[in-house]
Amino acid sequence: MDNQEKEKKLFEILHEFKVCMLTTHDQSDGFYSRPMAVAEIDEDDDIWFITNKRSEQIKVLDVSDEALITAQNGFTTSLTLNGQAEEVNNLSKLKSIWKSAYDVWFEDGMEDPEATLIRFTANSGEYWDNSGMMKIKYLIETTKAKVTGEKVKLNSQEMNAKVSF
Repeated sequence: MDNQEKEKKLFEILHEFKVCMLTTHDQSDGFYSRPMAVAEIDEDDDIWFITNKRSEQIKVLDVSDEALITAQNGFTTSLTLNGQAEEVNNLSKLKSIWKSAYDVWFEDGMEDPEATLIRFTANSGEYWDNSGMMKIKYLIETTKAKVTGEKVKLNSQEMNAKVSF
């Protein structure tokens, strides 16, 4: 699998997730993670989130724009993305990706002056995919290993790949 195929697969997996963990650096040079609803993954594969301008996730972006996204679906699919996060004040973009579910977080809905965007741009990532045929192969190989006492034999390159953009 070449890097372009790996990148395509990573973003196919990413599109499965409605919520990701966004991790940034906090003021004490530690890490701060929080679940964020994915508002959009655009044509450039940037990931957009909607949040409050006074939120901790905006404050920590003043310390560092380096960020990490993680997402996991049980034991089926997981991914991590390394990149940069930035606040973007763009009302037309906000309106274009707004969902009614966000209304409960903002008194004036998408017109709320506290509503803002975070754009995450990935520069590398890694995925683990144990779905579809890989899930069947995994079940067969783990059952075989349990019965024979041998180690699991899987082609890890089908299940796992690191990707650079």
